Amino acid sequence: MDPLAELLNPLGMLALEPGAGGSLTPLKPIPRRFAERFPSLERGRVDVAEFPFLSHFAAEAAAAGQDGAAAVRSLPWTETDAQGQPCHLQARALRTGGRRLLLVEFADEMHERLRAIVQSAREETLVVEQQQKAQHAAILAANDSLEREVEARREAHARLLRYQEELRSLGDQLARVEETERRRIATALHDRVGQTLAVAMMQLGLLGQSVTSDSTKDLVARLRGLLEETIAATRSLTFELAPPILYELGLEAALDSLTRRAASDYGFAGRFEDDDAPKPVDDNVRSVLFQAVRELLHNVAKHAKASAVTVAARAAGRSIVVEVTDDGVGFAEPTGLDQRQDSRGFGLFNVRERLESLGGQLEIQASPGHGTRVFLRAPLSVDSGEARGAPAAVPRSDRPASSP
Repeated sequence: MDPLAELLNPLGMLALEPGAGGSLTPLKPIPRRFAERFPSLERGRVDVAEFPFLSHFAAEAAAAGQDGAAAVRSLPWTETDAQGQPCHLQARALRTGGRRLLLVEFADEMHERLRAIVQSAREETLVVEQQQKAQHAAILAANDSLEREVEARREAHARLLRYQEELRSLGDQLARVEETERRRIATALHDRVGQTLAVAMMQLGLLGQSVTSDSTKDLVARLRGLLEETIAATRSLTFELAPPILYELGLEAALDSLTRRAASDYGFAGRFEDDDAPKPVDDNVRSVLFQAVRELLHNVAKHAKASAVTVAARAAGRSIVVEVTDDGVGFAEPTGLDQRQDSRGFGLFNVRERLESLGGQLEIQASPGHGTRVFLRAPLSVDSGEARGAPAAVPRSDRPASSP
């Protein structure tokens, strides 16, 4: 067995030594995944035609094989294995210890795992959303049916109220299940994927300390870079699903972080303001308010063409009021039923319904050319007292919207 191949085998990298006539000699042991998908490697010598992309990479590979030349890495390419299935590979040509080598690896194994996790999270979220839509349709159907029962209007009205309350309770339970699933998936990403990646980073660091070859050290450094990018992507996905700061430091800290993150991502000036008064809320209210602000910031970036956005949180009697203000283009403010149906998309319609089920409300103040102000109001979890001097009601829409 070749010592270099034994070193590369745990990393899943195949080492090929170019020979005369365009042939390649794989160094053994051959990584298991390559042996399963490309059985011809076990013959000991293979033709470069079995890896068509390497023929296009031959000139760069030959140049890298000269004394003193730097290693050259190919772009990722798609190859077809012995079963006819596509796989994504990447090659690196280098010279080490007087030998010219081609190192071939699977380019996207970790990315495929992350995509599978993201897809699973999206599917679970979609199931919950479909259930909520089904319950909303059931409410409308029940209303239509009860209105046709003219002879028993009082009894039908009472039955309708009871049925709506039960469905509202069920909708709230579904929302709690959704939030629980988000936190479960985020925890799994952090505790399983994140920790596994961290352990892999540590082990790779130990490997880098034990090797002496400059080319191998360079390879280890590149692998560490890929792991760092993957760890950062996992942390970002965890924040999108259920940011730990929301449950560890509270709503105010989470809104501050969300505002700064949105400002960085979307390119507007963002500011968070807090009145520093205690604003205790339960987990369900906290989650609804955080998701609502995230949806509003997304709408600002998508529709408002704003240069500055302010998110403010304050105590108002026995309620918490979160205000999102932008200096964008604004829009003609809807009224009545149109106001409920507009709300800048289904996301905020869902937020409005959930807020109302919690005893809160959502109000929008907007006019063309004067920006937009959105007020989110929800009850505090304990009696915070009336001595703060804050108004008990959300400002009414007859007040003009102003820019931050």
